[in-house]
Amino acid sequence: MSGFDDHDTHHAISAFCADPSGAIMMGEGIFLHTHVETAYGPIRGSNGGFDRYSPQNKKLIRYAQFHIPNPWGIAFDDYGQDFFLHTSGTSLSWMMPGSVKPVYGVNMKAPDIITDQSVRPTSGLEFVSSSHFPDEVQGDILLANAIGYLGAKQHQIIEDGTGFTTKFRHDLFVSTVSLILHVRLLSRPRSTERALSSFSKTSLFMSIAHATALAESFAVAIPTRLSLRLRSGRLPSKRNATSSRLSG
Repeated sequence: MSGFDDHDTHHAISAFCADPSGAIMMGEGIFLHTHVETAYGPIRGSNGGFDRYSPQNKKLIRYAQFHIPNPWGIAFDDYGQDFFLHTSGTSLSWMMPGSVKPVYGVNMKAPDIITDQSVRPTSGLEFVSSSHFPDEVQGDILLANAIGYLGAKQHQIIEDGTGFTTKFRHDLFVSTVSLILHVRLLSRPRSTERALSSFSKTSLFMSIAHATALAESFAVAIPTRLSLRLRSGRLPSKRNATSSRLSG
């Protein structure tokens, strides 16, 4: 596929995520005007929104049209409800109200449901679904942050009338190493929670597991059942920067 506007790399399609059916979600920010030719007809979008691509039938649709500067994360809960992060608050919003058939050039507002501990720039969004977390926090939402505050905030998602609100629970983990930028969160039902971080030109994986220690350069404030374990390894040279996997 081609036709996605890319003249502003900060806002170009990003925040890729699979929905419960396996379709690929992607977000696009303001200032961009996309026109993608498909076998089903042209797909157009402008000034912020989301596209959905189904690999099963190779169909692209404009899924939602929002007035947002830049989407920074998409995640689905156990019921298929979709939420997304966007600048510049940072703001967290429920996507479903904006997924009514989008009209080109008409962008809905995206109400923020974060009530406390807002940080920016965020760099990942994920729901807690790992058995390594206590039962009472399953379904919480995690927000990673890349600059200034280097860590992840954990919020409880609460039904509120016909929508949702949140309640801040705690900092899941915090880094004091300014060179490490957390860029992605991953959660799996029978696995550990993972934070993908970049260290200079090297990608690092950190696993949350049943342990109590982390490298001295990290300050961790998470439930006692959880911890981050870092298995340090030799960092690659600048000329041969490769990925190093860190697991619990």
